Amino acid sequence: MLHFLDCTDATEPPVTRVELPGETRATELQTLRRLSTALRHVMAPDLVFVAGAFDEETRQIIARLAFADGAQDDPFVYDFDTSPCQLVHPAGTVIIPCDLARLFPEEDGFEAYIGAPIVVSGRMDGHIAVMSRQPCRDPESARAIVELAAERIAIERQAEGTETERDELFRALHASDDHLRHRYCALREVNEFKTRLLGMIAHDLRNPLSAIMIQLELIDTLVDRLPGNTEKLRGRCAGVLEQAERMAAIISATLDRVRNETGALTLERRPSDLGGLAKIALDLNAEAARRKTIALRHDLTEIVTASIDPDLVLQAIDNLVSNAVKYTHPGGRVTVSVSCDAESAEIMVADTGQGLEQGDLKRIFRRFQTLSARPTAGEPSLGLGLANVKEIVAAHGGRVFAASEGRNRGACFRIRIPLS
Repeated sequence: MLHFLDCTDATEPPVTRVELPGETRATELQTLRRLSTALRHVMAPDLVFVAGAFDEETRQIIARLAFADGAQDDPFVYDFDTSPCQLVHPAGTVIIPCDLARLFPEEDGFEAYIGAPIVVSGRMDGHIAVMSRQPCRDPESARAIVELAAERIAIERQAEGTETERDELFRALHASDDHLRHRYCALREVNEFKTRLLGMIAHDLRNPLSAIMIQLELIDTLVDRLPGNTEKLRGRCAGVLEQAERMAAIISATLDRVRNETGALTLERRPSDLGGLAKIALDLNAEAARRKTIALRHDLTEIVTASIDPDLVLQAIDNLVSNAVKYTHPGGRVTVSVSCDAESAEIMVADTGQGLEQGDLKRIFRRFQTLSARPTAGEPSLGLGLANVKEIVAAHGGRVFAASEGRNRGACFRIRIPLS
Protein backbone atom coordinates (compact mmCIF):
# COMPACT_ATOMS: atom_id res chain seq x y z
CA MET A 1 0.00 0.00 0.00
CA LEU A 2 1.45 3.40 -1.02
CA HIS A 3 0.81 6.76 0.59
CA PHE A 4 1.44 10.00 -1.40
CA LEU A 5 1.02 13.46 0.16
CA ASP A 6 1.34 17.00 -1.24
CA CYS A 7 4.59 18.88 -0.58
CA THR A 8 5.08 21.90 1.71
CA ASP A 9 8.19 23.49 3.18
CA ALA A 10 9.56 22.27 6.53
CA THR A 11 12.22 23.23 9.06
CA GLU A 12 15.16 21.01 10.03
CA PRO A 13 15.61 19.77 13.65
CA PRO A 14 18.17 17.11 14.60
CA VAL A 15 17.25 13.43 15.07
CA THR A 16 17.59 12.14 18.62
CA ARG A 17 19.78 9.00 18.80
CA VAL A 18 20.25 6.55 21.70
CA GLU A 19 23.26 4.26 21.72
CA LEU A 20 22.19 0.63 21.83
CA PRO A 21 24.51 -2.39 21.74
CA GLY A 22 23.79 -4.80 18.91
CA GLU A 23 25.47 -7.21 16.47
CA THR A 24 26.46 -5.50 13.20
CA ARG A 25 25.87 -7.44 10.05
CA ALA A 26 28.51 -6.63 7.46
CA THR A 27 26.36 -7.69 4.54
CA GLU A 28 23.45 -5.49 5.61
CA LEU A 29 25.77 -2.52 6.13
CA GLN A 30 27.02 -3.02 2.59
CA THR A 31 23.42 -3.11 1.36
CA LEU A 32 22.67 0.18 3.16
CA ARG A 33 25.73 1.81 1.56
CA ARG A 34 24.61 0.71 -1.89
CA LEU A 35 21.06 1.87 -1.17
CA SER A 36 22.26 5.34 -0.18
CA THR A 37 24.27 5.59 -3.40
CA ALA A 38 21.42 4.38 -5.60
CA LEU A 39 18.88 6.82 -4.10
CA ARG A 40 20.83 10.02 -4.61
CA HIS A 41 19.43 10.79 -8.07
CA VAL A 42 15.78 10.41 -6.91
CA MET A 43 15.90 11.26 -3.19
CA ALA A 44 18.36 12.65 -0.64
CA PRO A 45 19.09 9.71 1.75
CA ASP A 46 19.87 11.78 4.86
CA LEU A 47 19.00 8.95 7.27
CA VAL A 48 18.89 5.29 6.21
CA PHE A 49 18.42 2.52 8.76
CA VAL A 50 17.37 -1.10 9.28
CA ALA A 51 14.82 -1.42 12.07
CA GLY A 52 14.01 -4.51 14.05
CA ALA A 53 10.64 -5.92 14.98
CA PHE A 54 8.16 -3.82 16.91
CA ASP A 55 8.17 -4.41 20.69
CA GLU A 56 4.53 -4.55 21.85
CA GLU A 57 5.45 -4.01 25.51
CA THR A 58 7.67 -0.94 25.21
CA ARG A 59 6.03 0.41 22.03
CA GLN A 60 9.53 1.04 20.67
CA ILE A 61 11.64 -0.05 17.70
CA ILE A 62 15.41 -0.55 17.61
CA ALA A 63 17.37 0.74 14.61
CA ARG A 64 20.42 -1.51 14.80
CA LEU A 65 22.14 -0.40 11.60
CA ALA A 66 22.05 3.20 10.44
CA PHE A 67 23.64 5.67 8.04
CA ALA A 68 23.27 9.40 8.69
CA ASP A 69 24.45 11.94 6.12
CA GLY A 70 26.32 9.17 4.26
CA ALA A 71 28.28 7.85 7.25
CA GLN A 72 27.63 4.85 9.51
CA ASP A 73 25.84 5.95 12.65
CA ASP A 74 25.22 4.44 16.08
CA PRO A 75 22.16 2.27 16.80
CA PHE A 76 19.17 4.08 18.28
CA VAL A 77 15.63 3.51 19.52
CA TYR A 78 12.51 5.46 18.68
CA ASP A 79 8.82 5.47 19.56
CA PHE A 80 6.64 3.38 17.30
CA ASP A 81 3.42 5.35 17.80
CA THR A 82 4.88 8.70 16.72
CA SER A 83 6.85 7.39 13.74
CA PRO A 84 5.75 6.78 10.13
CA CYS A 85 7.20 3.28 10.57
CA GLN A 86 3.91 2.37 12.23
CA LEU A 87 2.34 2.40 8.75
CA VAL A 88 4.82 -0.16 7.36
CA HIS A 89 3.89 -2.95 9.75
CA PRO A 90 0.23 -3.30 8.78
CA ALA A 91 0.37 -1.88 5.24
CA GLY A 92 3.64 -2.93 3.60
CA THR A 93 5.71 -0.40 1.66
CA VAL A 94 4.90 3.20 2.60
CA ILE A 95 5.92 6.35 0.69
CA ILE A 96 5.45 9.85 2.06
CA PRO A 97 7.17 11.94 -0.62
CA CYS A 98 6.80 15.28 1.21
CA ASP A 99 5.32 17.15 4.18
CA LEU A 100 6.28 14.37 6.59
CA ALA A 101 6.21 16.61 9.70
CA ARG A 102 2.57 17.59 9.11
CA LEU A 103 1.54 13.94 9.66
CA PHE A 104 4.22 13.09 12.22
CA PRO A 105 5.29 16.19 14.21
CA GLU A 106 8.00 14.17 15.98
CA GLU A 107 9.83 13.98 12.64
CA ASP A 108 10.02 17.76 12.32
CA GLY A 109 12.92 18.63 10.01
CA PHE A 110 12.40 15.68 7.67
CA GLU A 111 10.37 16.13 4.52
CA ALA A 112 10.05 12.62 2.99
CA TYR A 113 9.90 9.01 4.15
CA ILE A 114 10.00 5.56 2.52
CA GLY A 115 9.61 2.32 4.51
CA ALA A 116 9.70 -1.23 3.09
CA PRO A 117 9.15 -4.44 5.07
CA ILE A 118 11.79 -7.20 5.31
CA VAL A 119 9.84 -10.44 4.93
CA VAL A 120 11.64 -13.70 5.75
CA SER A 121 9.80 -17.02 5.30
CA GLY A 122 6.44 -15.24 5.20
CA ARG A 123 7.08 -13.34 8.43
CA MET A 124 7.92 -9.65 8.82
CA ASP A 125 11.42 -9.38 10.25
CA GLY A 126 11.75 -5.59 10.56
CA HIS A 127 11.97 -3.01 7.78
CA ILE A 128 14.21 -0.54 5.94
CA ALA A 129 13.47 3.15 6.40
CA VAL A 130 14.80 6.14 4.44
CA MET A 131 14.22 9.74 5.63
CA SER A 132 15.06 12.86 3.65
CA ARG A 133 15.17 16.56 4.50
CA GLN A 134 13.99 17.27 0.97
CA PRO A 135 10.90 16.12 -0.93
CA CYS A 136 11.31 12.91 -2.94
CA ARG A 137 11.84 13.73 -6.60
CA ASP A 138 10.78 10.37 -8.05
CA PRO A 139 8.63 8.38 -5.59
CA GLU A 140 8.09 5.34 -7.81
CA SER A 141 11.79 4.89 -8.56
CA ALA A 142 12.68 5.44 -4.92
CA ARG A 143 10.09 2.85 -3.84
CA ALA A 144 11.53 0.26 -6.26
CA ILE A 145 15.09 0.86 -5.05
CA VAL A 146 14.16 0.59 -1.35
CA GLU A 147 12.05 -2.53 -1.90
CA LEU A 148 14.93 -4.13 -3.81
CA ALA A 149 17.26 -3.47 -0.84
CA ALA A 150 14.67 -4.93 1.56
CA GLU A 151 14.38 -8.06 -0.58
CA ARG A 152 18.16 -8.41 -0.68
CA ILE A 153 18.40 -8.27 3.11
CA ALA A 154 15.51 -10.76 3.36
CA ILE A 155 17.34 -13.17 1.04
CA GLU A 156 20.54 -12.82 3.06
CA ARG A 157 18.68 -13.52 6.29
CA GLN A 158 16.91 -16.48 4.71
CA ALA A 159 20.27 -17.89 3.61
CA GLU A 160 21.66 -17.32 7.08
CA GLY A 161 18.64 -19.10 8.54
CA THR A 162 19.14 -22.00 6.11
CA GLU A 163 22.78 -22.24 7.18
CA THR A 164 21.66 -22.26 10.81
CA GLU A 165 19.16 -25.02 10.04
CA ARG A 166 21.95 -26.93 8.28
CA ASP A 167 24.18 -26.57 11.34
CA GLU A 168 21.33 -27.78 13.55
CA LEU A 169 20.84 -30.73 11.19
CA PHE A 170 24.54 -31.57 11.43
CA ARG A 171 24.32 -31.41 15.19
CA ALA A 172 21.27 -33.68 15.12
CA LEU A 173 23.12 -36.12 12.85
CA HIS A 174 26.11 -36.14 15.18
CA ALA A 175 23.76 -36.78 18.10
CA SER A 176 22.18 -39.63 16.12
CA ASP A 177 25.64 -41.05 15.39
CA ASP A 178 26.46 -40.92 19.10
CA HIS A 179 23.18 -42.68 19.87
CA LEU A 180 23.90 -45.41 17.32
CA ARG A 181 27.44 -45.75 18.64
CA HIS A 182 26.17 -46.21 22.22
CA ARG A 183 23.53 -48.63 20.99
CA TYR A 184 26.12 -50.64 19.05
CA CYS A 185 28.36 -50.79 22.13
CA ALA A 186 25.41 -52.02 24.19
CA LEU A 187 24.59 -54.69 21.58
CA ARG A 188 28.22 -55.69 21.44
CA GLU A 189 28.26 -56.15 25.20
CA VAL A 190 25.11 -58.26 24.96
CA ASN A 191 26.67 -60.43 22.21
CA GLU A 192 29.85 -60.83 24.24
CA PHE A 193 27.74 -61.88 27.22
CA LYS A 194 25.90 -64.45 25.07
CA THR A 195 29.22 -65.78 23.81
CA ARG A 196 30.53 -66.11 27.38
CA LEU A 197 27.25 -67.74 28.38
CA LEU A 198 27.57 -70.32 25.57
CA GLY A 199 31.11 -71.00 26.68
CA MET A 200 30.02 -71.53 30.28
CA ILE A 201 27.14 -73.79 29.23
CA ALA A 202 29.38 -75.87 26.98
CA HIS A 203 32.03 -76.10 29.69
CA ASP A 204 29.52 -77.11 32.36
CA LEU A 205 27.96 -79.74 30.10
CA ARG A 206 31.26 -81.38 29.32
CA ASN A 207 31.92 -82.71 32.82
CA PRO A 208 28.55 -84.46 33.43
CA LEU A 209 28.65 -85.81 29.87
CA SER A 210 32.06 -87.32 30.57
CA ALA A 211 30.58 -88.98 33.65
CA ILE A 212 27.72 -90.38 31.57
CA MET A 213 30.17 -91.82 29.03
CA ILE A 214 32.19 -93.47 31.82
CA GLN A 215 29.04 -94.99 33.31
CA LEU A 216 27.98 -96.27 29.87
CA GLU A 217 31.34 -97.96 29.39
CA LEU A 218 30.95 -99.49 32.86
CA ILE A 219 27.45 -100.76 32.03
CA ASP A 220 28.77 -102.24 28.80
CA THR A 221 31.34 -104.15 30.85
CA LEU A 222 28.70 -105.36 33.36
CA VAL A 223 26.40 -106.56 30.58
CA ASP A 224 28.78 -109.48 29.95
CA ARG A 225 28.03 -110.80 33.42
CA LEU A 226 24.27 -110.93 32.87
CA PRO A 227 22.67 -114.30 32.02
CA GLY A 228 20.90 -114.87 28.71
CA ASN A 229 21.04 -112.97 25.41
CA THR A 230 22.33 -109.46 26.00
CA GLU A 231 23.02 -108.41 22.41
CA LYS A 232 19.99 -106.10 22.26
CA LEU A 233 20.94 -104.40 25.51
CA ARG A 234 24.54 -104.11 24.33
CA GLY A 235 23.34 -102.48 21.09
CA ARG A 236 21.29 -99.95 23.02
CA CYS A 237 24.27 -99.06 25.18
CA ALA A 238 26.47 -98.70 22.11
CA GLY A 239 23.93 -96.35 20.53
CA VAL A 240 23.70 -94.17 23.63
CA LEU A 241 27.49 -94.09 23.93
CA GLU A 242 27.83 -93.09 20.26
CA GLN A 243 25.45 -90.16 20.75
CA ALA A 244 27.21 -89.14 23.96
CA GLU A 245 30.52 -89.09 22.08
CA ARG A 246 28.91 -86.97 19.37
CA MET A 247 27.63 -84.51 21.99
CA ALA A 248 31.10 -84.34 23.49
CA ALA A 249 32.54 -83.49 20.06
CA ILE A 250 29.96 -80.72 19.60
CA ILE A 251 30.72 -79.27 23.03
CA SER A 252 34.45 -79.32 22.34
CA ALA A 253 33.90 -77.56 19.02
CA THR A 254 31.72 -74.95 20.76
CA LEU A 255 34.42 -74.29 23.32
CA ASP A 256 37.00 -73.92 20.56
CA ARG A 257 34.82 -71.36 18.79
CA VAL A 258 34.24 -69.37 21.99
CA ARG A 259 37.97 -69.27 22.66
CA ASN A 260 38.58 -68.08 19.10
CA GLU A 261 37.82 -64.35 18.87
CA THR A 262 36.79 -64.62 15.23
CA GLY A 263 34.38 -67.44 15.98
CA ALA A 264 35.53 -69.28 12.83
CA LEU A 265 34.92 -73.00 12.67
CA THR A 266 37.80 -75.43 12.28
CA LEU A 267 36.87 -78.15 9.80
CA GLU A 268 38.20 -81.69 9.73
CA ARG A 269 37.26 -82.59 6.17
CA ARG A 270 37.10 -86.10 4.84
CA PRO A 271 35.02 -87.83 2.14
CA SER A 272 31.62 -88.54 3.66
CA ASP A 273 28.30 -89.97 2.50
CA LEU A 274 25.67 -87.25 2.88
CA GLY A 275 22.85 -89.78 2.55
CA GLY A 276 24.30 -91.75 5.44
CA LEU A 277 24.46 -88.61 7.59
CA ALA A 278 20.83 -87.80 6.72
CA LYS A 279 19.78 -91.31 7.83
CA ILE A 280 21.56 -90.81 11.16
CA ALA A 281 19.72 -87.49 11.63
CA LEU A 282 16.40 -89.23 10.92
CA ASP A 283 17.22 -91.98 13.42
CA LEU A 284 18.10 -89.40 16.06
CA ASN A 285 14.69 -87.77 15.70
CA ALA A 286 12.63 -90.93 15.17
CA GLU A 287 11.46 -91.21 18.78
CA ALA A 288 10.38 -87.54 18.97
CA ALA A 289 8.49 -87.97 15.68
CA ARG A 290 6.84 -91.18 16.90
CA ARG A 291 5.53 -89.47 20.04
CA LYS A 292 3.84 -86.83 17.83
CA THR A 293 2.75 -89.34 15.16
CA ILE A 294 4.77 -87.45 12.57
CA ALA A 295 5.81 -89.47 9.53
CA LEU A 296 9.52 -89.32 8.63
CA ARG A 297 10.10 -89.92 4.93
CA HIS A 298 13.25 -89.81 2.85
CA ASP A 299 14.65 -90.08 -0.65
CA LEU A 300 18.22 -91.24 -0.04
CA THR A 301 18.70 -93.72 -2.87
CA GLU A 302 21.41 -91.64 -4.55
CA ILE A 303 24.91 -91.96 -3.08
CA VAL A 304 26.37 -88.47 -2.70
CA THR A 305 29.90 -88.14 -1.38
CA ALA A 306 31.47 -84.79 -0.46
CA SER A 307 34.62 -83.58 1.29
CA ILE A 308 33.14 -82.23 4.54
CA ASP A 309 33.42 -82.29 8.29
CA PRO A 310 30.87 -85.07 8.94
CA ASP A 311 30.28 -84.19 12.59
CA LEU A 312 29.42 -80.59 11.79
CA VAL A 313 27.30 -81.39 8.72
CA LEU A 314 25.42 -84.04 10.73
CA GLN A 315 24.80 -81.36 13.36
CA ALA A 316 23.36 -79.07 10.67
CA ILE A 317 21.07 -81.77 9.22
CA ASP A 318 20.02 -82.85 12.70
CA ASN A 319 19.08 -79.24 13.56
CA LEU A 320 16.89 -78.97 10.47
CA VAL A 321 15.14 -82.32 11.06
CA SER A 322 14.73 -81.59 14.76
CA ASN A 323 13.18 -78.19 13.95
CA ALA A 324 10.85 -79.76 11.40
CA VAL A 325 9.57 -82.25 13.98
CA LYS A 326 9.40 -79.56 16.66
CA TYR A 327 7.25 -77.13 14.64
CA THR A 328 5.00 -79.66 12.84
CA HIS A 329 1.64 -80.59 14.31
CA PRO A 330 0.89 -84.21 15.26
CA GLY A 331 -0.05 -86.24 12.21
CA GLY A 332 2.19 -84.18 9.93
CA ARG A 333 5.07 -85.20 7.71
CA VAL A 334 8.81 -84.46 7.41
CA THR A 335 10.70 -85.39 4.24
CA VAL A 336 14.49 -85.48 3.76
CA SER A 337 16.29 -85.88 0.45
CA VAL A 338 19.87 -85.68 -0.84
CA SER A 339 20.88 -84.94 -4.44
CA CYS A 340 23.78 -83.43 -6.35
CA ASP A 341 24.90 -81.88 -9.61
CA ALA A 342 28.39 -81.58 -11.09
CA GLU A 343 29.61 -79.09 -8.49
CA SER A 344 27.55 -79.25 -5.33
CA ALA A 345 25.34 -81.40 -3.15
CA GLU A 346 21.89 -80.45 -1.88
CA ILE A 347 20.22 -81.62 1.31
CA MET A 348 16.54 -80.75 1.57
CA VAL A 349 14.34 -80.94 4.68
CA ALA A 350 10.67 -80.15 4.10
CA ASP A 351 7.70 -80.32 6.49
CA THR A 352 3.94 -79.81 6.59
CA GLY A 353 4.18 -77.66 9.72
CA GLN A 354 3.25 -74.12 10.72
CA GLY A 355 5.17 -72.43 7.94
CA LEU A 356 6.99 -69.09 8.03
CA GLU A 357 5.79 -65.52 7.64
CA GLN A 358 7.59 -62.98 5.44
CA GLY A 359 9.13 -61.30 8.49
CA ASP A 360 10.46 -64.66 9.70
CA LEU A 361 12.32 -65.29 6.45
CA LYS A 362 14.26 -62.01 6.81
CA ARG A 363 15.79 -62.94 10.18
CA ILE A 364 15.45 -66.69 10.40
CA PHE A 365 19.20 -67.43 10.42
CA ARG A 366 20.09 -64.85 13.08
CA ARG A 367 20.96 -65.90 16.59
CA PHE A 368 18.43 -65.77 19.44
CA GLN A 369 15.48 -64.96 17.17
CA THR A 370 11.88 -65.64 18.20
CA LEU A 371 9.79 -66.45 15.13
CA SER A 372 6.03 -66.59 14.62
CA ALA A 373 5.86 -70.41 14.83
CA ARG A 374 5.88 -72.14 18.22
CA PRO A 375 6.87 -75.72 19.15
CA THR A 376 3.73 -77.83 18.90
CA ALA A 377 4.42 -79.96 21.99
CA GLY A 378 6.06 -77.40 24.27
CA GLU A 379 9.61 -78.33 23.25
CA PRO A 380 12.36 -75.88 24.33
CA SER A 381 13.77 -73.45 21.75
CA LEU A 382 16.82 -71.21 22.23
CA GLY A 383 16.83 -69.63 18.76
CA LEU A 384 20.33 -70.92 17.99
CA GLY A 385 19.80 -74.00 15.81
CA LEU A 386 19.28 -72.30 12.42
CA ALA A 387 22.06 -69.79 13.10
CA ASN A 388 24.39 -72.72 13.75
CA VAL A 389 23.25 -74.37 10.52
CA LYS A 390 24.11 -71.24 8.55
CA GLU A 391 27.52 -70.97 10.22
CA ILE A 392 28.38 -74.60 9.53
CA VAL A 393 27.27 -74.43 5.90
CA ALA A 394 29.12 -71.13 5.35
CA ALA A 395 32.30 -72.67 6.77
CA HIS A 396 32.02 -75.33 4.05
CA GLY A 397 31.66 -72.65 1.37
CA GLY A 398 27.96 -73.37 0.94
CA ARG A 399 24.63 -71.65 1.46
CA VAL A 400 21.38 -72.45 3.23
CA PHE A 401 17.95 -71.35 1.99
CA ALA A 402 14.53 -71.16 3.65
CA ALA A 403 11.19 -71.02 1.84
CA SER A 404 7.55 -71.08 2.85
CA GLU A 405 4.23 -70.21 1.26
CA GLY A 406 3.01 -68.74 4.54
CA ARG A 407 1.24 -69.62 7.77
CA ASN A 408 0.30 -73.31 8.07
CA ARG A 409 1.71 -74.02 4.59
CA GLY A 410 4.84 -75.83 5.74
CA ALA A 411 8.49 -74.90 5.24
CA CYS A 412 11.42 -76.12 3.17
CA PHE A 413 15.14 -75.77 3.97
CA ARG A 414 17.87 -76.50 1.46
CA ILE A 415 21.60 -76.82 2.17
CA ARG A 416 23.96 -76.54 -0.80
CA ILE A 417 27.60 -77.54 -0.20
CA PRO A 418 30.42 -77.83 -2.77
CA LEU A 419 31.41 -81.44 -3.39
CA SER A 420 35.10 -80.63 -2.94
